[in-house]
Amino acid sequence: MTTANVDDREGLKLVLNTFKADAPLVKKLYLDGGYAGGPFEAWAKTMNGIEVEVVRRPDEGITLVGGIAQLPTNTPTEEQFQLAVEMARRGSKGFKVVRKRWVVERTFAWLLNFRRLKVDYEECMPISEGFIYAAGSCILLNRLCA
Repeated sequence: MTTANVDDREGLKLVLNTFKADAPLVKKLYLDGGYAGGPFEAWAKTMNGIEVEVVRRPDEGITLVGGIAQLPTNTPTEEQFQLAVEMARRGSKGFKVVRKRWVVERTFAWLLNFRRLKVDYEECMPISEGFIYAAGSCILLNRLCA
């Protein structure tokens, strides 16, 4: 956990520097579009030996202009073409399930079942982090005992 004025990529670099010693078997990270970029991916591979895969929305790059879907390339894939037709019919992008992203969203939903984590009003980051660990422990214990 970092303060709000730390960029996401810089914060992840701090985490990865300590993470490799704690979890040496991790070989791949799935990240959202905020972490895209060649320099960061190259840094993660060379410094930690971790491959980074940026997971994108399937309709990324498709825009609607006056009810007409604009494709990002002149040679769209079949999936992009179908998504563009669907967007033009509906008139908006709508909800799409993004590969691997559901794991993160599901984890947040489980953590938010704990009242103490619904509103983060802790003044110290280690205390907030401790409550997240405690909630995760409760979730795992419930799964083991059920």
